[in-house]
Amino acid sequence: MAAALTVFTLAFGAGAGRLAIILTGMALTAVFTAGINLILIVNPDAYVGSARFIVGGLNGVLMRDLAGPAALIAAGLGVACLCGRGLDVIQLGDAAAHGLGLPVRRFRLAMLACAALLAGAAVSFAGLLGFVGLIVPHVARAIIRSGSRAQLMLSALLGAAFACACDLFARVAFAPFEVPVGIIMAFLGGPFFVVLIVRSRRRGEDDAV
Repeated sequence: MAAALTVFTLAFGAGAGRLAIILTGMALTAVFTAGINLILIVNPDAYVGSARFIVGGLNGVLMRDLAGPAALIAAGLGVACLCGRGLDVIQLGDAAAHGLGLPVRRFRLAMLACAALLAGAAVSFAGLLGFVGLIVPHVARAIIRSGSRAQLMLSALLGAAFACACDLFARVAFAPFEVPVGIIMAFLGGPFFVVLIVRSRRRGEDDAV
């Protein structure tokens, strides 16, 4: 949440656009990554357990480790679902949302904070599992075309199922070795990301024509 607050503060000071938020997040990620690497170099003992967090994985996670994150995730999903109508409205554009009485800036900040809470709760026990937030929402949106509340709940269910399926594959396919599930997700998410870029570029060319 502290990292998210820093990103929001710097990005809104630079104009609050999507590009500003993305670039600020990338810059902050680079700084934090350098800090992690510095700690690992100065204190080699920190390597113990750090690989699982950096790559991402569910091995060693016990049920008692999930109580706190589960409560935060349930609260975050509850807030997001309660704000489903506002999420539908804001997709119409800032001007239209203002016209319908939605406080766009405060609402966007609240939803970004909610997203940071959900991501932080998941990362706290699973590590840096990449591409879940990229693959699953696109699949959910393809299944349910409209309705942010329904898309959110479907994304949560599909995301959990996707993570469990990748974890099962990582445990079984390379037995007796266990590959971190983050590696499996990277192999799946990388090509998916490339496909998204190609499709968005083609869509942009078609719109220009």
